[in-house]
Amino acid sequence: VKALYVKNLPKNVTSEQLEKIFEHHGKITKVVLPPAKAGHERSRFGFVHFADRSSVMKALKDTEKYELNATYVWKGTFNSWYGNDANAFA
Repeated sequence: VKALYVKNLPKNVTSEQLEKIFEHHGKITKVVLPPAKAGHERSRFGFVHFADRSSVMKALKDTEKYELNATYVWKGTFNSWYGNDANAFA
């Protein structure tokens, strides 16, 4: 797993904001923010892809709470919530 799943994102979040929050954990290769579905615009989700798995593990172990626009961001692996492949959204 090289992708960190993030949810509870504000509707106006940018990939640059997510990159800035998580870049201290390791090299980020891409950030994916799928478009919000109709009726679900209030809270979004996305993926932060790292160059190596150890960076994802470092981000997961970090107990720091990340906040964007007065909203706390939740993090984990996509599999831990849904059991699907994060690359399907890449």
